[in-house]
Amino acid sequence: MLVLAAAQVLLAGCGEVASGGARGEVSAYVAGDGPGGSASAVAGTSALLAGSAWETPAGNAVKGTVTLRAQVFVSAPNGPWIEVTEGEREAVVDAEGAQEKEVGRRLLDAGIYSRMRIVFTRVDVDVTDGLVIDGIPIVGRVAVNFGGTQRIEVELPISLTLAEDAEVDLVVDLNAQGWLRSANPVTRVVPAAVFRNAVEVRVRP
Repeated sequence: MLVLAAAQVLLAGCGEVASGGARGEVSAYVAGDGPGGSASAVAGTSALLAGSAWETPAGNAVKGTVTLRAQVFVSAPNGPWIEVTEGEREAVVDAEGAQEKEVGRRLLDAGIYSRMRIVFTRVDVDVTDGLVIDGIPIVGRVAVNFGGTQRIEVELPISLTLAEDAEVDLVVDLNAQGWLRSANPVTRVVPAAVFRNAVEVRVRP
């Protein structure tokens, strides 16, 4: 009995849900950019955006593929972090934002969730066309600078009320079209702060 009680405490501390009550399903996705190449394109919808809106110059989309590794967590107000992914998940998406990749899916207790945390351990882009910085065309690998920590944590507010048997998607928009243009044309590295401030999340439906 003592062993069972200890195990239950440990699971609760890790954010595991073991109540057996009403539940819904939350799925996490990543996209290389927001709808229409700009996160501002979803303003006025039910989504709650955090961070800065990044506009893509007309007719000048950066083309390429974004490779990332990340973990996704959500939390109820004043609650523990609950992981939606199962450890680090790797995904490859296009920089233009035409596709999304699922990185996690989980049943959660029905209720209100107000925060989301994404922990990145890799973000780099294989640019094939469209990136010009200070008049210099950039083709090839462009990476986000992780520094000595080798991780970047992004915490964002969300407005998610999960009903019983409901299915809700959380879409992490990397907004690559914006921060790619902040890369150093010589080192081909993007500052961590620029990347962190560009990341946004959309809640569907």
